[in-house]
Amino acid sequence: MPKGKPTLDITSMLNMTTVQEATTTRKRINYKQLIPHAKNHYSLENIEELADSIEDVGLLQDLVVKPVQDNPNQYIITVGHRRHLALTLLVEERKLEKYVDIPCVVLDANEDEVITQLKLHITNTTTREMTEHDKMIAISELKEIIEEARKKGYSIKGKTRDLIASSINLGEVQVQKYITINENATDAVKESLKKGDITVSEAYQTTKQKKDKKVTLGVIFEKEEIIQDNTLKTKSKKGDTECHPNKNKEGKDADDAIEQAISTFRIFKEAANRLDTNTNFMHLLETIEEHLDSISKR
Repeated sequence: MPKGKPTLDITSMLNMTTVQEATTTRKRINYKQLIPHAKNHYSLENIEELADSIEDVGLLQDLVVKPVQDNPNQYIITVGHRRHLALTLLVEERKLEKYVDIPCVVLDANEDEVITQLKLHITNTTTREMTEHDKMIAISELKEIIEEARKKGYSIKGKTRDLIASSINLGEVQVQKYITINENATDAVKESLKKGDITVSEAYQTTKQKKDKKVTLGVIFEKEEIIQDNTLKTKSKKGDTECHPNKNKEGKDADDAIEQAISTFRIFKEAANRLDTNTNFMHLLETIEEHLDSISKR
């Protein structure tokens, strides 16, 4: 690990008006030489409207880019993906040649990628209106970036969740809700959130209920298995069928397997019942239980 990593003052980065304050290199770059950053997962909407605005009042803020190390003629966009798309539209669809060369702030090509990603996310979260899905992605990726920066040896003051809350301008509890959704929700729930079909609260409650059921089911099984295991040990000590050498071993093993299956199944049924599982599923469990009972009586 490289030594001498500086302290990253993320709070100061949040207080910057733009990333431009941290650099002085500027140049005009052909729009075709600019490529999107692979880590930019923010929605790219309303490009037509943005193009109209640029055409009316001009480009009010430079793009922020970083040279591609193995290709000096290409630059990765750090900040300004929507503006780049709007400018491309103005050139290619509206034939406005004056937007071919775009004013850009150029970052150091050797800048640590973790710092570049911090700039990308911090600028996006503080200068644009984000959808709920954007916020979820931003929070999750900021969490990963801050953790990666710490692993690389950067000293970052403050708790990760506090720093993210400051960046997104949300409370800590709300930040944790987004993290829970991103880490535990199904793809269907995330897609519904992305489309705006459900709110963050609805996505969180759905995810939390699913997570709680998994935890509860696991705890029930664990407790029941301990009780069951202790019961079997007690039977063994009292000289139950396991202690009778005259019983056919294969038959005994088969009986034990059936008894174990029935016992385990009843644990599952009891767990499902405690979790208020739907009626059709409970009816299926009862049918299976009757079938297992009939086998054990043969």
